[in-house]
Amino acid sequence: MDDVTHQFRLSRTDLVEFIASETKQRDFAKDVAYANYADEFYEWWFEDWHPESPIFRKAFTSIEIEILEIFTKTWQTFDAELGENLSIDDLLANTTWAQIMGKAMLTLSALNNAT
Repeated sequence: MDDVTHQFRLSRTDLVEFIASETKQRDFAKDVAYANYADEFYEWWFEDWHPESPIFRKAFTSIEIEILEIFTKTWQTFDAELGENLSIDDLLANTTWAQIMGKAMLTLSALNNAT
């Protein structure tokens, strides 16, 4: 895997790890203020979610893309339930966000088992 592809893969898997981690989200929020953390995190994921693209196909196996697709669909399903203008404390106390975080944890485990 070339360096660009490897860096892309790391950026995607690191983001799943970030979404799975309350600690990483809180640490980030200490340094960066947003009016709505849920919207910002959503943009981070979906801005680069192009599983049909060549870089995605080089960075992930078809099984891994399927795993990431399940995570993506879960997030899309629950996103409308999150609400507006969520501080980091509000977001992390939100049961819907907890479901998304839980799916991120399961996604990391599935990716680790797929390789």
